[in-house]
Amino acid sequence: MNPRGLSVFENVKRFVRRALSSTPNQAWLRGEVWEGLHAATGDRIDAATILNSSAVWRCINLLSTAAGRLPIHHFVDVGNRRERLRGSDLEMLLNFRPNDMMSGVTMRELLVNDLLRYGNAIFRIERIGTRPARLVHWFPTRVRVEIESDELLYTYTDPDQRTTTVDAGEVWHVRNLSDDGVIGWSPVRFARESIGMDLASLRYGGAYYRNGAVPRVALRHPGNLSPQAEKNIRESWTRLYSGSNAHGTAVLDEGMEVQTIAAQSHADAQWLEGRKF
Repeated sequence: MNPRGLSVFENVKRFVRRALSSTPNQAWLRGEVWEGLHAATGDRIDAATILNSSAVWRCINLLSTAAGRLPIHHFVDVGNRRERLRGSDLEMLLNFRPNDMMSGVTMRELLVNDLLRYGNAIFRIERIGTRPARLVHWFPTRVRVEIESDELLYTYTDPDQRTTTVDAGEVWHVRNLSDDGVIGWSPVRFARESIGMDLASLRYGGAYYRNGAVPRVALRHPGNLSPQAEKNIRESWTRLYSGSNAHGTAVLDEGMEVQTIAAQSHADAQWLEGRKF
């Protein structure tokens, strides 16, 4: 391969080196963004749970699929202009067969998926001599980034707990918006409250329909009940008149009465409006 074909990776390496002066002594692609954050609703928001939101799933799927269809061209600087190297080894690698396990379309879909969920997409560059021969996907949560002797080092821990450490010139690291030019921000972190509201709305609707859309009720007993008696009545009522039995006929004894507890309507809560895209 023409040595100029390596310029794309060398340019990334030079850019990262320029950013070292503003980078902490040690930065992790692990941390609170990856381990999960809690929204005000109490929902745990992380790269896995956000996919339970149909809106988030649709956005990620749409953007990843669209990006997967786009080719990647290889350009080099020639004097004061840019020239495309058609059919170069690098262009073939990025577009058709980056490794033995995926096509170029799959790799580009995976790249955008990682960017949207983690803020970083990382591929290890495997070479034959100086020629890039394979791009191997590194899962972002398994990567640690460190600075040692003014060099940026990437350490990957595989599922068998084996580690591989390489410098920045041996990885292709695509970042989202960043405050240091080294580690990208995850959109999940900043959208967690919106996503949490969506997941809370789903949970509320599921609980409502699981109970047969029956309003909450209170049972009034004329006597004084022991804590154990209260527990028995509550469990018996729930077992007999909730879920698939919600519309069954209730039988009350010992002078008990049923009182409906006024609840905020779906209209007041704007639940249906909140489910619209």
